[in-house]
Amino acid sequence: YLAGTISLTVYGVDFRGPKSAWCHVLLSRTGHMAIMNMVPLWLLAARNNPLIPMTGIPFDTYNLIHRWLGRIVVLEAITHMAAWMTLKVDKGMS
Repeated sequence: YLAGTISLTVYGVDFRGPKSAWCHVLLSRTGHMAIMNMVPLWLLAARNNPLIPMTGIPFDTYNLIHRWLGRIVVLEAITHMAAWMTLKVDKGMS
């Protein structure tokens, strides 16, 4: 899941082009990916998760997945913020 998220975030980004262009793409993608990953993060947070009886997977496993999703969302949010700050600093609005 982590490798898929990273590949979806950086696929097709031309890092050799102008910094403002790839920062805009990275800014957009990391923001969207963070929001989209918050949906399963929120769904897997409940102790009375409806998926537990349907799949037979124990709560501890769902809790582990929830924690890793949280880490991924935080990394995406930090990358989103770094791209935003890079654009602001380049424009002289620091």
